[in-house]
Amino acid sequence: MVGEGGWMNAETLYVAAVLLTSGFVTAVVAWLWSDDLDLSGKLFVLMVALHLPVGLLVVAELLAPSRTLSIQFYALHTALSMAIPLVFFLFTLSFTGNRRLLSRRLLAGVGVYAAVVAGLEVTNPIHSLARNGYQVVGTTVPHVTGTPTTAFSLLTLPSFLASYAAIGMLGYRFLARREGRSMQTLVLLVGFAPPFVVSSLWFTGLLVGPINGSFVVGSSWTAAFAGWAVFRYQLFDVEPLAREAVFEVLDERVIVVDDDLRLLDYNEDATETFPELVGNRGQPVGSLLPALLDDRERVDDGTPTDAESDTGTDDATPFVSEFTRSDGSGPREYTVTVTRLDANGRHQGYAVVVRDITAKQRRIRDLEQQKAQLERFASTLSHDIRNPLNVARGRAELALEHDEEEHLVEVTGALDRIDRIIDDLLTLSREGRAIDDRQRVSLADVAEGAWRTTETGSATLDVELDDCVSVYADRTRLLNVFENLFRNCVEHGGSSVTVTLGRHDDGFYVADDGPGIPPEHRDSVFEYEFTTADGTGLGLAIVEAIANAHGWTVEARASDAGGARITFSDATLTNDTFDTDGTETGAAEIEV
Repeated sequence: MVGEGGWMNAETLYVAAVLLTSGFVTAVVAWLWSDDLDLSGKLFVLMVALHLPVGLLVVAELLAPSRTLSIQFYALHTALSMAIPLVFFLFTLSFTGNRRLLSRRLLAGVGVYAAVVAGLEVTNPIHSLARNGYQVVGTTVPHVTGTPTTAFSLLTLPSFLASYAAIGMLGYRFLARREGRSMQTLVLLVGFAPPFVVSSLWFTGLLVGPINGSFVVGSSWTAAFAGWAVFRYQLFDVEPLAREAVFEVLDERVIVVDDDLRLLDYNEDATETFPELVGNRGQPVGSLLPALLDDRERVDDGTPTDAESDTGTDDATPFVSEFTRSDGSGPREYTVTVTRLDANGRHQGYAVVVRDITAKQRRIRDLEQQKAQLERFASTLSHDIRNPLNVARGRAELALEHDEEEHLVEVTGALDRIDRIIDDLLTLSREGRAIDDRQRVSLADVAEGAWRTTETGSATLDVELDDCVSVYADRTRLLNVFENLFRNCVEHGGSSVTVTLGRHDDGFYVADDGPGIPPEHRDSVFEYEFTTADGTGLGLAIVEAIANAHGWTVEARASDAGGARITFSDATLTNDTFDTDGTETGAAEIEV
């Protein structure tokens, strides 16, 4: 279909432009390709690579010796070009952080759709379902074009819309989420604009030749920008790798640095804790957060030393494993986890994850202190109480032999109960273990059981919970909690005190209407041997230890009646349901 005279010159220039662009695209693809590319990189390379066969098929159409061959080549390059916007859409999904949407079902659906469109296009001379006919158009560069059927136009509409959806996602990413990949996103927006501009000019008649050829020529700008972005903005390199592999997975403070320890990126959690990071990309991280670097790996101005590049082992890094930093609330403790970031077969930098462990460390210290207190308490119980208990048991057995069983059966049961408590407390304190073997028990039932085994005089128990309200706990130890609390209420509030069991937003409480706990003593009442009366001072220490073993927190407050209120938090209450025969059927968490 080569024209004559001036026509040949224009057509020759057009063919040369398409061939040169195809060669340039091939060079860019060869430069970009690497086995280390992530999904975004591979989709981008595939999208650029598709322009090569499209360009060659356009040239083949123009240079074909017969109209039949021109139509065949036209069908082939048109079918193949339909896949480019689809791959562009998939790439944009991955690049903009929506990789979770790239399911196998979606990929398979896109593949089937592309195959159906291509099959109809290529086999159209047989069934005419895709095109009503073909004709040669254009005077400067004569070329084949086909008139699509209405059904085929509707079928291929998603392919055209995919391009505009991809551009829209990139635009939204740049305007609404400027962090992280802002420059890479801007580069892609600029790079992908020319092919659409060229296509628009073709539709207006300002450009000649097949539209796919014009699109290939316009895409040379995209390929050029992609190459520049890889070199200048690490389009498929450290920062995107870190954001995809770390930022969107961890709800932690994440900082990314390059192999020269210059700040590349950070997430929002990091800026909240370390505001000095904001606006300082490219600066040495040692000058911004000197506490992150090992003193041996940093000079006074925060510049990394030569030792950082030769750490001795592949896993060694120039960062500390933990550090302490003060803020407005006091000193806070952090741990540092470092991941090496490698791309294209070479080391590119580090992803640094900083975790605040202040509360955890404080909790560990508190538990260690409580464990020591319980060990002292358990030792006292085992030495000072076990012997009298043995004597009491022997006397009770003698009384039973003289037919006084009616009055002493409960004494023996109580002594057995005390013996079990001592054994359990010794195990808990010496092993320092949490209580993992739990069952769902009714708070009201356990509290009423503890009330019956505690000497309470004329005191009153007011249970504000239904029998179905329960908690996951070790029943024996929860019984011990209530016994100690009730005994404490009666000892300090008198035999006429009213004790109330109720619930609050995060657990339950035991309160009384006695004299209460003085404010200056509320933080001390759980300490070993602390007492304001004649008691041993061990009751509330046991209560706190057992609560902590369940994972609950406990604190002393003033009750609504002016007495004491012991509040248990982090204790999830459930609402048991039962059949008419009393069989348990399930539990639902209480909404409070």
